[in-house]
Amino acid sequence: MVRRLAYFLIAFCIVLAIPFSIVELPDWLLLIGLFGGRLYILSIDPLLQKDRRVFWASVILWGVVHVIVSVVDAPARAFIGLPVLSLPLIYWLMSRFGNITEQWMNLSFRVTTILMGIAGWFLTHLGESELGAFAIPICILIVASHTYRAFSDRNDNRTLTAHWVALAILLWIGAGLFAAMVIFIGTSDRISDTLIQTVLEDWMRYATLAVILAMGNQITADIRGENRRITGLSAYWLFAFGVIIGRLVMVYAGILQLSPLHQFEPSPAAINEWFRLIWLAGFWNIAILLGLIIYAVQIFIRRPPGLLSLNSEPCLPHSPSPHSESE
Repeated sequence: MVRRLAYFLIAFCIVLAIPFSIVELPDWLLLIGLFGGRLYILSIDPLLQKDRRVFWASVILWGVVHVIVSVVDAPARAFIGLPVLSLPLIYWLMSRFGNITEQWMNLSFRVTTILMGIAGWFLTHLGESELGAFAIPICILIVASHTYRAFSDRNDNRTLTAHWVALAILLWIGAGLFAAMVIFIGTSDRISDTLIQTVLEDWMRYATLAVILAMGNQITADIRGENRRITGLSAYWLFAFGVIIGRLVMVYAGILQLSPLHQFEPSPAAINEWFRLIWLAGFWNIAILLGLIIYAVQIFIRRPPGLLSLNSEPCLPHSPSPHSESE
């Protein structure tokens, strides 16, 4: 029953993300997907399964955490809450497609959670401290280096889980490096009313959605008891190119908004160019939409028959593979 609920929470998030991709992803929707993923992980934890009271206490604890995150201001959710809540899912996914030890995973998770919280705090208070220009990219790059261990030592997992996790990490890196550049050139105090701020928040939100899409792949494969692809590369590349290229176009449009001529006396040519960029960004939004539709159709086609197999054992071990490599 719990796995069934977790599966439907993730499916609900993915389906609703389709229409919201045209406008803006709401944070509450992503929090529902993240909670669904965490609920599934808790439901298959052999330690929690032994004591149902401990299990439900853990579920309530994580539910309270998601509620707390949902009531803070929007930048804090995008830059701190969503990445930090994504990390537990990423580490569980890494244990599915990579050969990593449980001891390393526990230590690495603590380190990366602190680093991501620091980077998120500086992103939320962008430009208030020059230290952020160094702290943001360094913290995020260290987090990315921790995930490289799982990518470099893959097991026989055949889903596209690793692809979606890699996209999430790439979007984090992009947001971190771009935020550092904004601070270095001294424009952080002027981007709040431009598309540049929107791009930074969008990349962090779509990184979270990529983690949820990775969970959808892995959970469906586990429930079906099949080590195979659930969704194809067409959905992945449409989504990835749409998010990356479309937001880079919006960055250029945001740079035009910062130019003095555009702010005070924009010429008709500058206005036309700005609208052309907005239309081009909208075109890439359609790529995101198509990618999500294809993903939803494929995961619907390969859904567990009648969802009756939700109590079956996953096809791959839940815990990290007992890899003997030392630190």
